[in-house]
Amino acid sequence: MEDEYIRNMVRSLTKRARVTSWANIGLALVVGTSYLTYPLFATGRILPYGFYVPGVEKFDSPQWEVLYIFQFLLSFPGASMYIPFTSFFANCTVFGLIQLKTIEHQLQTFKKPAVNDDLGQYARLKSIIRQHQRVIVFVRELNSLVTNVCLIELLSFGLMVVALLFLIIVVRDEIAGFVSNCDA
Repeated sequence: MEDEYIRNMVRSLTKRARVTSWANIGLALVVGTSYLTYPLFATGRILPYGFYVPGVEKFDSPQWEVLYIFQFLLSFPGASMYIPFTSFFANCTVFGLIQLKTIEHQLQTFKKPAVNDDLGQYARLKSIIRQHQRVIVFVRELNSLVTNVCLIELLSFGLMVVALLFLIIVVRDEIAGFVSNCDA
């Protein structure tokens, strides 16, 4: 179906999806670069992503250098695996939006006398219904593809927030105990 409205909408939303993808990649590069360069300018030896290995003093040489290089090498592959998934999900959502907007436009222009006979109108309506059924199947497939990944993300981010709050409480209690011991 040749329609200038739909063609312009596809161009506009494709441009938006492309800009979103590039913004995600740029953001990942900026954040990753910031994490990796911060330890180089810090006053003490710190690692970009803190972690604990029992029995290893991570701030001694050569452990610090090895761990820093290890984290440096894993940062960009990690970002380049996660960011494309986010962009893929966003672009699939934009594709579904284009399909729904197309159906909406076809229904809004349905009353216009594009086809004068009832048989043609019936065929056009059946085509719109089939297109809507394809969108329903697409959304169902997209949901089954990303639901578990989004659930894992939600749980992991929730656990990180809980762990950080726990650490804040522990540190606050330690500082309070230290201050009370200094006053005595």
